[in-house]
Amino acid sequence: MITNGEMLVEEDTLRRTLDALLEGAQLIAPDWTYLYLNPVAAKHGRMPREELVGKTMMECFPGIENTDMFVKLRLAMEERIAQRLTNEFTYPDGTKAFFDLRVEPVPEGIFVLSVDVTRQHLTEQVLRQAQSELERANIALDKHRQELEQDIAERIQELKVAKEAAEAANQAKSRFLASMSHDLRTPMFGVVGFTELLLESDLDPTHRTYVRLIEQSANSLLGLLNDVLDFSKIEAGELELDRAPLRLDELLGESMQTQAVRAVDKELELVYRLPPELVDLVLEGDRLRLRQIIDNLVGNAVKFTDKGHVMADVSIKSLTKENVVLLVEVKDTGVGIPEAKQENIFEAFHQLNLHDNRQEGGVGLGLAIASRLVEQMGGKVGLRSQPGKGSTFWFTVSLKIHQASPRPQHSSKSLLGCRVLVVDDKAMNRKILTEVLGNWGVVTTQATSGPEALDLLQQATNMGQPYALVLMDNYMPGMDGIEVADKIRNDLKLKRLPIILLSSAALGFGQPAQLTELNIARSLPKPVKQLELWTVLTELLSEAPEEARDAPHTTPAKGHLLPRRVLLAEDSKVNQVLMMRLLEKRRHLVTLATNGQEAVDLYTPGRFDIILMDVQMPELDGLQASQKIREIEQDTGTYTPIIALTANAMKGDRERCLAAGMDDYLSKPVRADDLYAAVERINSHASNSAKAS
Repeated sequence: MITNGEMLVEEDTLRRTLDALLEGAQLIAPDWTYLYLNPVAAKHGRMPREELVGKTMMECFPGIENTDMFVKLRLAMEERIAQRLTNEFTYPDGTKAFFDLRVEPVPEGIFVLSVDVTRQHLTEQVLRQAQSELERANIALDKHRQELEQDIAERIQELKVAKEAAEAANQAKSRFLASMSHDLRTPMFGVVGFTELLLESDLDPTHRTYVRLIEQSANSLLGLLNDVLDFSKIEAGELELDRAPLRLDELLGESMQTQAVRAVDKELELVYRLPPELVDLVLEGDRLRLRQIIDNLVGNAVKFTDKGHVMADVSIKSLTKENVVLLVEVKDTGVGIPEAKQENIFEAFHQLNLHDNRQEGGVGLGLAIASRLVEQMGGKVGLRSQPGKGSTFWFTVSLKIHQASPRPQHSSKSLLGCRVLVVDDKAMNRKILTEVLGNWGVVTTQATSGPEALDLLQQATNMGQPYALVLMDNYMPGMDGIEVADKIRNDLKLKRLPIILLSSAALGFGQPAQLTELNIARSLPKPVKQLELWTVLTELLSEAPEEARDAPHTTPAKGHLLPRRVLLAEDSKVNQVLMMRLLEKRRHLVTLATNGQEAVDLYTPGRFDIILMDVQMPELDGLQASQKIREIEQDTGTYTPIIALTANAMKGDRERCLAAGMDDYLSKPVRADDLYAAVERINSHASNSAKAS
């Protein structure tokens, strides 16, 4: 039997527990008297809880009985039915707040838990307003462009002086578009970034749908802004090509994987073919612009292809010790392009409409930008197409050879003669994978389905010629890769056979626990990068015996992400919150400086692994702050990488950043993946060694 003393102890413990909750907690009697409120609930009511307890809701908040919320509370009180609702509440001073309420009937009346979601609600309102404002700005900008072009066309027909004036106006238009794009990119950083963060929060399905639509609209608008800015820079002669090391294998893989979502929606296969001699070459060129050309051509192919595949095929036109001339062909199985429509396809603002209605967005700049970039690189661009037989967009480019990176001799030999079963229902995928593996001396067998793969594995085992590894697509009709792997693991003769699972980056691989349970050796995104595949194969097969080259029974540990110590110099409060949230998600340690002078004051040699420096800040701008930090380092012999953050992307910006002592720059709005790549490629706690001269 519980004594009065024990009951008092339990009541005290319960009260302490409720007082410590981060949610508001209220106990309301049937006569609507507040029996109990915790501190958070009193804060929601904006009154001391001593003034609330013992009074009715109507006494504390006159008129509350006329609200929709009170109707829900009455239903819970009288019908003993639990309720959950989002409520808009107006305080006596006229201010509004929004709360998520959970109402549970209890013997004493009703128990109410409340969470203040005002910030989330207002954020969504701001995002919707920003989207609306950006759309109106885009409409106004497009209208201005149309009016200006019409004016130019009329004046060209009049006389030579008018023609010269029109050309000058066109240059002014380009500068105006570049300036306008710059001004819009900064708020777009907040829109895109916070949308990504919202999607990772605990949203109900309706709100998640709304945020995804905002994200799609924001990404579409950002793509248009980037196209307008790039075209303006080209027209104004402001675009300069960079030269830095690059690997074609990584560039092609990244480009194809970015198109994965749109391709999956259409059930298209994305593949690329790269000669083996190019995989080991580090080339020199403008990686960003070369990637942009491929992105535009591949994106255009996906846009006008409804079934089949899109393939990027790279071949060598000429090769010397110092240079390589490449032919890059983007081939699709789409509807094809009539000859009459091919003539103007690379012109600016030309909309290729192969369907009866316009199903995709865009302003007709993608192919025009690709063409201009190829020409600026000294190459050529062209098209081959027939209606009903698909299209091939091609371009040539000459790149300097930075260095060759031959693979270790012992690793290359470890793949010779290994027997690998390639499982994929798509013929093009099997063909590409078989070609790649064959270049490395791997003996391959193809299976078009899960059941066929299981039969081949059984036959090979019974004949004493087992396969060393299975390279398998995850998403296949009838029996998918996970189901095949499960059957393999249930076979005593095959349960230790290494399995590499391939899947589109847009579809994912399923639950990590499931992959671990099935002892999947590796899971790689499609289209798989050759160097990545080669590295995994050599790790798994390097110790294989002659008869089968069985993979090791344990999966090597995956890389561990080390937190970086980051000094973030940023004066925009929106960008401060966004950048810190993104970096802290990856466990990086962030110190904030709100202006350039504060960044210099916070800097101590050896304290940070990397500095993210906004260029435009009060007191000291990012360029001046970087110069002062480099002066400090001259006395200490240390060096901390500095990455500029800027919404500018015009001619000379990169040179000014480098001249101020910065190492590189990220153009706003910064994508989360680009931010992580810039920060995480720095070796933690090792960046402050003296920079090699």
